[in-house]
Amino acid sequence: MKKALLIIITTLFFVCAKTSDHEHIAFDYNPPFTIVEIDKYRDGGTTYAVLEDQNKKEMIVCFDRKIGSETHNRLYFGVRYPDLEGGELVAIGSALEKNILVALQESIDKNLQQQKDLLEKQSAIELAKDEVQIRWLLQTIDYYKKQHHINDY
Repeated sequence: MKKALLIIITTLFFVCAKTSDHEHIAFDYNPPFTIVEIDKYRDGGTTYAVLEDQNKKEMIVCFDRKIGSETHNRLYFGVRYPDLEGGELVAIGSALEKNILVALQESIDKNLQQQKDLLEKQSAIELAKDEVQIRWLLQTIDYYKKQHHINDY
């Protein structure tokens, strides 16, 4: 389950800078994170996630899975879709990449526990939708890690 979450999160990242990776983007957030939104586009599977840190500061990440994209299976920071302005392409192997993947994984773990705790209070339909979205994110992260040979986080 954690592997699937990591895959989904990885698929969700950034798109704006298509020609260069940004290695020195500040990761100015305070864990723990909460998942606010997860969604997937019908462009080949681009996935994004919106997280909130403990101070309610929003972090948006996007995994580019658009068919024919020059940055296919790359992570973007700051946008919901790769073609939107204001996002940053995350350098593979960078500290930012690691911080994002760890934040996503911890958020998914926290979210899964919350779902278990609220099982009796939520409808089965609502819970099922959340689980599907988390599964997307996990699969995206796993695929990203496999493609970029990431094994240590």
